[in-house]
Amino acid sequence: MPIPLRTVQAQAPYFLPVPLTDAQIAAIEEERQDGPVTLYVWLSGLASQSAIVQPIQNNTTAQSLTIHREHWLTVLEQCGFGRRRLVELPDPRLPRNVQEWQECVRQLEQATQHYRQGEYEAALTSCRKIVEGIPTVLCTAWGLPP
Repeated sequence: MPIPLRTVQAQAPYFLPVPLTDAQIAAIEEERQDGPVTLYVWLSGLASQSAIVQPIQNNTTAQSLTIHREHWLTVLEQCGFGRRRLVELPDPRLPRNVQEWQECVRQLEQATQHYRQGEYEAALTSCRKIVEGIPTVLCTAWGLPP
């Protein structure tokens, strides 16, 4: 995506604002699939000094810039978009083949699929079932009172 012409100061700190449309942010969200955002940057422009204007460009391959998931969610929130995330369940030390825990994992996989497809209400419903079921599963497996 080309960035409109911007003036960058000759002394530090250098700052190059990059405008993004809502459609571009939505495309990034779809592409990242709940992971980090990786942007590839290739710079070119015009440099001027003492009335001499000369084209300049990055002669190497594009540089990558990775914005990790949590930071990207903060950026989205600062841009006025909501924060959405799914809970990642660690594997507890349970006796093998605890059917109820397998159901929690299945529900989590289903919630993740719903989320990736933009079905946020269905994702929340599955997450609610998981959160309600985990204490019961753990108490039963570890012999704890409910």
